[in-house]
Amino acid sequence: MYGPPPPPPPPPPPSLPRATCRRRFHVPRPAATAVRRVDPASTCHAPPLPAPPVAAASTCHAPPLPAPPVAKLAASLCYKAPRARGTTRRRCLRSFVAGMPPRRRGSSGFRGVRARPNGRFYAEMRAGGFRLTLGTYNTPELAARAYDAAAWRFRRPRCDMNFPDVESLEEAEFLAPTPCLVDDEDRRRHRQVQRRIAIAEHDEELMRQWRAQFPNDVDNTAAFFADLRAQRRSNRRHRRAVAVFELDNPNTTWADNDPRWDDIWTETTSDDE
Repeated sequence: MYGPPPPPPPPPPPSLPRATCRRRFHVPRPAATAVRRVDPASTCHAPPLPAPPVAAASTCHAPPLPAPPVAKLAASLCYKAPRARGTTRRRCLRSFVAGMPPRRRGSSGFRGVRARPNGRFYAEMRAGGFRLTLGTYNTPELAARAYDAAAWRFRRPRCDMNFPDVESLEEAEFLAPTPCLVDDEDRRRHRQVQRRIAIAEHDEELMRQWRAQFPNDVDNTAAFFADLRAQRRSNRRHRRAVAVFELDNPNTTWADNDPRWDDIWTETTSDDE
């Protein structure tokens, strides 16, 4: 009545063992096993198809990859470098991540402060290959206060500051000198002032040469201005006398808002020019 039962499906291929090396190699996946459908009415039994060849597992042992240089640098800075008293590993690591490791104190005795040949002190902050100029000050204490205020703004740890007893940013800014912000407008004004100073110095040099070559012209010029000042003093005295006379005159024709009344308060001393 019924034909023989169909043969069982072939067993699945064995799983590949995991490679022990760290490097990745391309292992071809086994092809899917072809299953032949058997007609129940058929009486023939075809043999199962052979399993595909399996690639041998790789047994290479590659050396471990070296650690990146950044991790070595961070480990050397945060764990192997000597730390100052009161400095923890957490603060050192945070300083490294921020981009500015703790700097040593310079010749001035403060961090970020350098002495100039002219006797003044220069404050600056370096981080991540950039340099932030904080200005030049007369004393190293003022430069150190300016450095601490900038360190507070950039959220540096206490171990990187010159005065760790300061408790807040507001206190650091209160103790720091007034910042001097230089913009393009200030530079333009500075160039304009320097240009005017150069012109004035050039004029003074020309006047000195002119006085040396023409002494008579110098005397004549001085006499002319002396006569001009004397004439102006005489005119002021005359106007003041007329204003006083009109003030005492009951029949004056001057109005109350006449500007000539102001000549009463005119100074007429000999030193007035």
